[in-house]
Amino acid sequence: MRTFFRHAFGDLDDFVVADLVKGSPDVDIHIAKSSNCKTFFTVGMSLKPMNVPVGLEAYRLAELYIQLADTWPTDRRIIDNEDWNWPVQWLKNVAAFPTDKVPALVART
Repeated sequence: MRTFFRHAFGDLDDFVVADLVKGSPDVDIHIAKSSNCKTFFTVGMSLKPMNVPVGLEAYRLAELYIQLADTWPTDRRIIDNEDWNWPVQWLKNVAAFPTDKVPALVART
């Protein structure tokens, strides 16, 4: 997963927010940096298949990402400071849905 994001979105930051979603599997937040943005992404969600509607079985495994301005901090502020931690909190909350036995995150057309 990390290799995919490195190739798609840039070099990986050394700072990792580990074990954010309690339960199995553990979900970590990693950060990829490019010249124009930073991509925060989950690693671990795809280890546990989601319960998806019939016909969408190909989408049972997923990870999440959000892209932010290249000036967004990638240090302890993304955990400790309310002005900067909302993307991490958002990823944590959405990543918890499948582990909370809520139906899978699927797009309907």
